[in-house]
Amino acid sequence: MAEVKMVSMAELEANSEAYKVAMLGYMASRGDLPFSEQKMTPAFFVEMFNSPDFSEAFESAKANIAEREANGGIAKTKEGLKARLEKDREEAEKQVAAIKAQAKQPKQANMFDLLQQRSEEAKQRQEAKQQSFFEPDLECEQLADNPNLAPVRHTQRDFFVCDLVDYALKDDQASMEAPIFSLSTREDMKLWTWTSEDGKKSVEVAPGYYGRATQHDKDILIYCASQLTEAINKGLQPSKTVRFTAYDFLVATNRTTGGVGYDRLKDTLNRLSGMRITTNIITGKSRIAKGFGIVDSWEVIEKSPDSDRMIAVEVTLSDWLYNSIQAHEVLTIHPDYFRLRKPLERRLYEIARKHVGKQGAWKIALEALRDKCGSTREVRKFKADLKMIIEADTIPQYRYQLGAGDMITIYDRDPNKALKALL
Repeated sequence: MAEVKMVSMAELEANSEAYKVAMLGYMASRGDLPFSEQKMTPAFFVEMFNSPDFSEAFESAKANIAEREANGGIAKTKEGLKARLEKDREEAEKQVAAIKAQAKQPKQANMFDLLQQRSEEAKQRQEAKQQSFFEPDLECEQLADNPNLAPVRHTQRDFFVCDLVDYALKDDQASMEAPIFSLSTREDMKLWTWTSEDGKKSVEVAPGYYGRATQHDKDILIYCASQLTEAINKGLQPSKTVRFTAYDFLVATNRTTGGVGYDRLKDTLNRLSGMRITTNIITGKSRIAKGFGIVDSWEVIEKSPDSDRMIAVEVTLSDWLYNSIQAHEVLTIHPDYFRLRKPLERRLYEIARKHVGKQGAWKIALEALRDKCGSTREVRKFKADLKMIIEADTIPQYRYQLGAGDMITIYDRDPNKALKALL
């Protein structure tokens, strides 16, 4: 019997239809139908791509499709193989329809439907981004070039108003790399220090009167960074002092808009401005050689006439954070980040977003992950916390896997991206 050549990633990407047909046939032969996203584990793909049955089915499907296209869409393949492939596809479609009808959670949907939905969303965001970036407002250009108008004397206002509606969420890479914010849900008054594994980066955080800022407090920084980045992309020169309405912030970050939401916002601002940071981490090619607050200052600009509830807030960001935003040292994050309830879940997402990137997967030892998260828990307790989060499967875009020797592998949820790290 001739040796069957294993399928390469390049072949899969170039023959996506044949790949899907072969995978359905392979799963049907194993009795793995119906299937769900949870079955698409790295181990499954490794076994499948090393299977001669899959390779043979892939080559047959590829030849079938090529012949069909060469003959004007009329497939003239062996009837037995054609009937088998069609039967497998019909069975898979029936099973998927049953799953979708019974599904109560989005994660139970068909994998290909989810991928298609994400692709459409990404396409819409990209089109909106290109339109906002590269299609200037003609009326504004004509006014700016009109010699009868007085010159623009103030290209940069003393403050920037966060009033942009269509923008992508951005997180600064410096605070994604280093664990600056507390994972505790209680008041944290302890001095915090962290040094990277290679010893090149370090952070010291001294809590203020109201304690150390928490991972949830970081929402304000993400909100401001997102608005400032979008403004910079539009060619504006925003100030590091930003002004926003409290209600818009609460809605954008998925917080309650009741009285407790406004009270927590005030507490957040107090913690952010009170804690002092000393670090050697460079942002925007500049190093801040002194202690600083991640927020320099804040004040309530406008209050409700009926109560002391804040309406508009003005926040001045630190040079350290502002330099990072100006230098585009930010990453787009998933909107579901604000739906994560636990501080550790949010920190795990940040680490995954920062390190997985386009490579599809990334590995780290359990103890190193604990330190990078900024957790003060014992390793065994941190491991238990991590297992609960893995079981809950709440981290958007990525999936954590605990392996032998307490090695953690973080995979991109997109199977095609995850496969690149395995092949």
